[in-house]
Amino acid sequence: MNSPSPYLSYRIGNNEQRFYFDQRDTVRIGRGDPASGLLMDLTLPHSIPGVGRHHATIRRQGTDWLLVDGSKDGPSKNGTYLDGVRIVAPASLGDGSQLLLGTFPLEFCQPRPSSSGESEIGRAHV
Repeated sequence: MNSPSPYLSYRIGNNEQRFYFDQRDTVRIGRGDPASGLLMDLTLPHSIPGVGRHHATIRRQGTDWLLVDGSKDGPSKNGTYLDGVRIVAPASLGDGSQLLLGTFPLEFCQPRPSSSGESEIGRAHV
């Protein structure tokens, strides 16, 4: 049985958005820069203050998901936070983990399969 896809939940204005990981093992998050060829898996609007071009990455390690600040070029200027604490090394995510990229909030959601095969969400998501 396939596990349900983790996703990130966030708001742009009054609209709740969800970005599903699907079969990805790595999710790069930031504003990107299409003119220079820097494309993100989750591209956030340039109007969001404090989010870098390649701000953070979420990657699968075995059955765990890790949040990593910045890119191969170094840490993000405005920081990446997990549950209110700035991360300086890869940090494990769990269902309901609260992320801040600069000042932009996201929630990591990891539905779990129920005994009936349908997905269950571990807690209510905003």
